[in-house]
Amino acid sequence: MTFSAICTKQTISDYLALLDPLVDEARFHLGAEGIRSTMADPATVACVDANLDAGAFESYEADGETIAVNLGKLKDMLSVASSDELVYLDLNEETRKLDITAGVVDYSLALIDPEAIRDEPTFTDIDDSEFVVDGRTLLTAGTAADNLDENDHITLGFDTLDEQFTVTAQGDTDDMDIAIDREDLIAVSAYEAGGTTLLSLDYFQAVLKPITKDVDVRIQLKDDHPLRLTFDPSEDCTAQYMIAPRIQRD
Repeated sequence: MTFSAICTKQTISDYLALLDPLVDEARFHLGAEGIRSTMADPATVACVDANLDAGAFESYEADGETIAVNLGKLKDMLSVASSDELVYLDLNEETRKLDITAGVVDYSLALIDPEAIRDEPTFTDIDDSEFVVDGRTLLTAGTAADNLDENDHITLGFDTLDEQFTVTAQGDTDDMDIAIDREDLIAVSAYEAGGTTLLSLDYFQAVLKPITKDVDVRIQLKDDHPLRLTFDPSEDCTAQYMIAPRIQRD
């Protein structure tokens, strides 16, 4: 049972921020090549798969151990360090706790039984429409939909007739729409099948929290199937989210 790592507080905090919007507790696979966590929210509407490569650390050693922690407690412990300070993480074999040094403070964090955490979700292959937009577009869409009164949903799609990525939402009396031509997208891998998916606005906004304006986001969608978003928060980190459709038509 080996896990020992050193990184800046910013590095580990940014990684935890990928999980934070959906779960309070998380399971981590501590592999030789880095840390991975694949989790679903309690309602199993949305899920996240986040990977932090060993290269993101100043020092990293792991042999495949799996642990689970309370994210709130871990974040609180890390909060005493400044962003650029080094954080030391060591799995204590005797106590079965995670020893943490953050700034001038030493902690021992009690672990959760990994078997007590809900099963890992499966990420569905979605290949009808696949294209890349910038984070700014998605953040703008989330804000625009939230500006409508009595609105709790948002629809994303690809219109094959007009060859456009579309986002629409309808409030009690108002509505909004966004249409981006195919040639204005960063990249398009597939679009011939098109499709739309209706999503909970709350969940859509939740998964947008770690996305910055300048990051490229790969979107995969299909009629009444989950929406899949994939992006690289940093050079050594990859993340993907999947949100189940709010309504599935017969």
